[in-house]
Amino acid sequence: MLIFDNGIIKAYARIFPENRKRTRLEIEQTEESLLAEAFPGHKNIAIGHRADGAPLLLNTPFPAAISISHSNRVVALAIADNSKATFHGIGIDTETFDRGSQLRRIAPRFLSPLQRSAIITDRQLLRAWTIKEALYKAAGRPGWPLREIPLPQKNVPGITIAGYGCTITDIAIPADCGLMTLAAISSPG
Repeated sequence: MLIFDNGIIKAYARIFPENRKRTRLEIEQTEESLLAEAFPGHKNIAIGHRADGAPLLLNTPFPAAISISHSNRVVALAIADNSKATFHGIGIDTETFDRGSQLRRIAPRFLSPLQRSAIITDRQLLRAWTIKEALYKAAGRPGWPLREIPLPQKNVPGITIAGYGCTITDIAIPADCGLMTLAAISSPG
């Protein structure tokens, strides 16, 4: 189902009723059905992968960028129409609320000491994780340490990374089963 549309970027998701790990086949079939929804009437569109493993769209009717995320209950795709605006990259990440205790254990690996001091609740921790994951995907910088990825200031919708403007959007997931964050990094000029 379409869960976000700003005229340039659209996000699609399938929410599963039960909280369990999906098989690779289930994830691929769900991605295919979401692609069919995103590109009705275009049967040859496929997901390929760059050398670094990042997904890319093949055989699209317009230049497009894609990001994919999946958790126990959600499979999501974000697709940017690069004929309307060109992006350096887009990224989407989704996580379920039950990840809080696991993220607390590994927080020193993905949050700077200053970032950790500002995070109090598991929901804030989960949001920090989804923001960093979405920005990591959008930046397209393999090996970029998560601790170095900035978080936006409170009540500020974006940040700047290496001169690129980045917007960060929280997307409400139906059934309130987790958090989803979309990041878009604009190309200069």
